[in-house]
Amino acid sequence: MKHFLIFFTTWLCIEYATQECLIPESGALFCRKVNSQKEFNDEIQKMLQRYAVHITEFTELVVKGRLYSFSINMLNISSNLKRLKAAGCGITILQGSPSERTGNNSVPGSGLEEIDLSWNEIKLIEPNAFVGLHSLRLLDLRFNELRKIDTNIFQGLPIEVLNLKDNKLNFITPGAFNVLSELEELNLGFNNLIDTVDEHTFLGFGIKKLNLAGNKIHLKPGLFDGLSNLEEIDLSWNALTKLDKNTSFGPYIHTLKLQHNAIETIELEYFLLAPIIKKLDLSYNEIKYLKPGVFDGLNNLEEIDLSFNFLTKLDKNTSFGPYIHTLRLTGNEIETIEPEIFIASRSLRDLDLSFNKITELSKNSFLGSRLRKLDVTGNRIQDFAPENFEELNHLYGLALGQNQVTKIKNNTFVGLGNLRNLSITSSGIIEIESEALTGLSNLEELLLNANKLTIIDKGIFLQTIKLKLLGLQSNGIREIAANHFEGLKNLQNLDLSFNKINRVGKHAFATTSLQMLDLSWNEISFIEPLAFGSLNLLKLDLNGNRLSKINKDIFLGILGIQKLFLRKNQIEMIEPGSIAEVKNLQILDLRNNKLSEIGRDTFTSSSLELLRMSHNNISSLSVTDFEQLPKLDRLELE
Repeated sequence: MKHFLIFFTTWLCIEYATQECLIPESGALFCRKVNSQKEFNDEIQKMLQRYAVHITEFTELVVKGRLYSFSINMLNISSNLKRLKAAGCGITILQGSPSERTGNNSVPGSGLEEIDLSWNEIKLIEPNAFVGLHSLRLLDLRFNELRKIDTNIFQGLPIEVLNLKDNKLNFITPGAFNVLSELEELNLGFNNLIDTVDEHTFLGFGIKKLNLAGNKIHLKPGLFDGLSNLEEIDLSWNALTKLDKNTSFGPYIHTLKLQHNAIETIELEYFLLAPIIKKLDLSYNEIKYLKPGVFDGLNNLEEIDLSFNFLTKLDKNTSFGPYIHTLRLTGNEIETIEPEIFIASRSLRDLDLSFNKITELSKNSFLGSRLRKLDVTGNRIQDFAPENFEELNHLYGLALGQNQVTKIKNNTFVGLGNLRNLSITSSGIIEIESEALTGLSNLEELLLNANKLTIIDKGIFLQTIKLKLLGLQSNGIREIAANHFEGLKNLQNLDLSFNKINRVGKHAFATTSLQMLDLSWNEISFIEPLAFGSLNLLKLDLNGNRLSKINKDIFLGILGIQKLFLRKNQIEMIEPGSIAEVKNLQILDLRNNKLSEIGRDTFTSSSLELLRMSHNNISSLSVTDFEQLPKLDRLELE
């Protein structure tokens, strides 16, 4: 009987592996390794007979193979099929339907709503290739080798989304898309439409979203005049040096993408013909100066991205409009922020000034604004003066990292009672004065990673009692004393990794609500009994330390911990019963230690599922060594 079961299981696996058409889930059909359309249709027929199902039961079909030529309406499918995917099948020709099917209203693919033919090698689409597809809404032809689109191809199709990105199109017949009366989104990005697009290309076209990125198109007066319903256009990566003041994008345009061009200046007249723009992306250009009034008249503007240009200052006469809520200026060369520059932008909520050359902030830098998020990471600021930010009483997030500040002074954050997230990483901070965090009564996340702190004063966090996450990674901290984080009763996540801590004292983390504690890659050689007592930890990371022995009382009191990491220490012995103290432990990592032997009582746990012990010095093991681990599912020894 045993041999029969092995034979049957082997036969079943081989039989399944040789099937070319499978049913991975209800309503879905997957056909693989087919090399012709005839082979594909034959395999479908075999599958239908094998499983005693009808083709009408399937709504989705995925094809994998090398098909070369392909005809949708010669597929062995039913009109119930909604989605067809034949991506990456090496198709070079999309064949048309035979003449006898051209006038047939019940062609097999008539129910298709989505077709994905991307990542093929299609060079030619024959007339009638899509005939009868009266339900087609989305057609994906990305990453093929089409050079030309003719009018007849899409005749009578109700397509709403057409993707022709990354082909080799160098010509579009004028009016080619006019037959697509329901088309809303057209992607022609990254083709070769350099000088072939003119005012006749889109004449009478009702499209709402147009992507012409990466074509090196020359903007001409009247180019988009025929697009009366256009709402969004992408002209990025076109090597544009300017916008013609006579270029109209239609009365409904709300999103204009011009990133990754070579635009140097913005003239006052540029946007007069697009007054309702809401989102404007001019990032990665060569803009050096914003003329006063350049955005005047754009009363609906909500978001501007001017990142990675060459702006050196923000003129106080430059208005970004009354409704702007997001302004990105990262990666410029801005040195100063003139007082009251944002006073007219009462709706501004998110301001990114990161990676500029700002040397100082003043109390008046953001006067009148109602910012929720401010980022000045990566500048050249040497000092955060007391009460620098007191005008920003609506602020929720503040990023100050990668500056040149060495000390956080008392009362620096006065006025920021609503702040939730504060990041001051990689700044070379040596000292945080005792009252530096005064005023941060609602702070929930504080990141001080990668600084030069060696001592953390015991009472420094008493002003941040709502703190949930504290990051102190990669400093030079040497000691964590008893009750060091007293008052942080809401603290759930504490990262002290990559410091120089050599011992953990008793009740070091008492009164916190820690669930995740990271002490990895320190120099810890001794942990006092009850160091983690009373904690509700779920994860404790002690990887990369200098522990040589696990005593029974190290983990006393942390009943709920599920993941314990002790990899790459110098552990030679685990006292019997040590692991038993951790009642809910599921994962234990002891890799890269110096264990030479374990006994029957080394591991006693009713919940442990994964035990990693590779790269130790263990020479022999017995089955009885693990018999007190009833739920052990995986044991790694190599």
